[in-house]
Formats: sequence, structure tokens, C-alpha cells
Amino acid sequence: MTDGSEPPTALSRPQVDDAVEPATSDYSEISNEKVLFILNNLTGLAPYSHEFVLGEQDPQILAGFVSAMTSFMGELTGSEQAQWKTEFGSGSTLLVEVGEWTTGVLEVSRETNEGRSKLRRVVMEFEDSFQFLKHDDGIESRLFKDFDQFVRRTFLCDRLTERSIVLKNSNRYDTSGQFELPSIAFKMAKFLHLTTSGQSLSEIAEAQNLALQEIEDLVSRALWKNTIYLSYVPCDNDILSISEKSSGILLSRENPLRLSLQTLKTVTALDGRTPLISVFEKLNLWTTGSVLHELGSLVNKGYLQRASIERRLLLVNECVLSALVRACVKVRGSSNAANYFFTGQDRGIEMHPWIGRIKLQDSMAVRCQLDETMTPEDLDDMYDAVEFLTLTVADQLSNDAGPLTAKYLLSGIRKRCRAIWSSYLMDIVV
Repeated sequence: MTDGSEPPTALSRPQVDDAVEPATSDYSEISNEKVLFILNNLTGLAPYSHEFVLGEQDPQILAGFVSAMTSFMGELTGSEQAQWKTEFGSGSTLLVEVGEWTTGVLEVSRETNEGRSKLRRVVMEFEDSFQFLKHDDGIESRLFKDFDQFVRRTFLCDRLTERSIVLKNSNRYDTSGQFELPSIAFKMAKFLHLTTSGQSLSEIAEAQNLALQEIEDLVSRALWKNTIYLSYVPCDNDILSISEKSSGILLSRENPLRLSLQTLKTVTALDGRTPLISVFEKLNLWTTGSVLHELGSLVNKGYLQRASIERRLLLVNECVLSALVRACVKVRGSSNAANYFFTGQDRGIEMHPWIGRIKLQDSMAVRCQLDETMTPEDLDDMYDAVEFLTLTVADQLSNDAGPLTAKYLLSGIRKRCRAIWSSYLMDIVV
């Protein structure tokens, strides 16, 4: 994005060339997520769990470890922390999200804000859906059928691009008993029989004469049951950034990950706000198949991350505020528009401290200062700060130019920004 207000419209699409099929010897090496579970803080048991990689860890053993750590930290600090993380074994990190009466834990190879965001949503949904289990010390897995589908969509729907590669798991061809409905089991058996390892979702859809959406559903269900593996490949609209503590490895002179020169150039240009296709255009990269696959591999392993839903919603609000300030320039001039902005900051700094990280550029575009360490809660707070500043600017414009003018401008700007960003919000799970 050149002015911080909206993503540019691509004039052309990069060509995707052929890529080598990823290695399939050990899925744990290409899956950042390992195990997810929800711990009942009152009983110490984990009523819900899912293994992204089979056999990595026993969720109930991890639940005991996390419960003990939570108690220890509470005694040590005198208060319970809502979020924390800890190293567990070699190359594993436990991301911990503490709710009202549950604790969500996600074991990953590398911490990402994307993973933290998804874990947070899962904990909130579990507590909303299963309040009646608060004091129940049983584990009734049948109760979690719909919730499990929610978790599946939360973690997988943004990885199912038309370019993503299906990898056959030679040890899991038998799908009997994996799927409750016979119709789904039949479709799955046929899908697995006709699918060749290394095919993209779009290639599978074309070969099997099925809609891409139906293939995405089958791939998602099979992946969730560990019947297949998936190598994610980014789409044009993906917004990527370097995850926390990964820049030292990605940008090391030794290049330990053996990244190509084009991929290295792309990684250095990722800013967590610019769509991937615009990054390619800026770098004049037109044959990008191998780069896409390398970027996907880095996302799979946690070195890169997709922009979380909190970050993308914030960018929508940034678009609104930026466009509103520029509209004020046209109506009342640059001096008045700048005064509206800085007056709004002064009024909101005590209630919304993040408002100080919202900057007005010389071009009169607005840009939020974002960094890789911001948590989902931080992004929510900055979203609120942008919204406060937007309404304060609109109020000042209303006083000077009339309420109808301000209302008309703000309404039109919100619609335009939401339309511009709609394709970047397609994977919101409800």
C-alpha cells in the first residue's frame, strides 16, 4: 500500500510456474501447529483436544503440565496472566490463552500472532458454547462435534488456496470409521482414490470435475482427520509478515534455510500490510511459482505468518480514517484537516494510549505503526483508538461543514473501504 489507506489494485497477475513437490517424509517438519487442547481450570482436565500431527504429545499430559505451570506462576507473581508461553521439549513452544474458566493451549514449532489469534477465538467460542460444562469433570467428546468443525474452519480455511498442494499419507488410506455420514465417507474414498500426491487444489478440482469449494471441503475434512497432509501455497491476496524472532534466521548471511535470491528479496519486502501480488509487482517478479512454494513452506513452519483477522480489521479502519482525513483536506483544507487529527489525538490519548501510534504522514495519509510483537488484544485496542479518532475527526468536520456533509462523507468512505478490503476478510469464521 502506497499511502496507508487501501491496497492497490493489481494490473496484472504473476505467472505461476511448475514447482517441485514438497518432501513428505515427516509432516511434523512442515506443520507449525502440533497439538491444541482446551483445559478446564476447575477440574484440571482437557475436555477437547486435536492433534495436528499424530503422536507428537499426549494432550492430557500437557494439560497437567500447563495446570501446574499456571498455579506456579500465579503463586510467584500473585496474579493470573491472561497470556503466556513456555518452551516445551526440543523445538516446541506452548502458547497459552487463559479465559474465564478455561485455558487454551496450542503447541507450535514457532510462535506466530496468527496462531495466537486463532487460539484466542477458539477459547472464546468454547466458553460461550459450553458454559454448562464449567463444573463437569467428565469428557463427553460427542458434545464437541459442531465445535470441532468450528476449530477446523478456524485453523484450516485460510490455508486452502487453489495453489495449495495435497500430499498423500501412505499410512492413512483407510478412511473407514473416520467420517460419521456414509455419504461423506464415500465422497472421501473416491476423492482419495483419484487424487495424486503433489496436485494443487485447482488441479484436483479440474481433474475430478468438481467445484473448487467442494474440493476445499474434502481436503479440509481429510486433513483434519490426518488422512492427508497439506503444503500451503499463498494466494495473491495474502498479506504476510515475518513472525517474531524469525528475522535473525531468515535474513542471516549464512542463509540456513537455503532460500532462493528471489524469495529472500520477497521476504525483505513483506510488511504485514501489502498484498503479496503487489509485493511481486514492486519487485518486478513475474515467474513466481518457486517463490510462492518457498513462502508457503516458511508459513507452514512458522517463520512467516498471515495477517491475523485482528490486524486485517485494523487495516480496514485505517483505510477509513485515512480517507476521511483526505476528504477533510478537500472540504476544509490541509491545515484544518491536520488540526482535526491532532485534536482527536489529544482528546483520546488518556482513554486510548495506542492513539499515539497512529501517524499522519506528509501526504495526509494515516498510517498505524504496527510491529510483530503486537498481540490480538493490542490490535483490538489500536482498532478502538482508530475508531475514536475517526469519530472525533468526523465530529469536528460536522461542526465546521455541517452534519449532513460529515455523515455523507463518512458513510461513503466506510462502504468504499469495506468493499476494497472484502476479499481480505473472506476467511472470517462465524
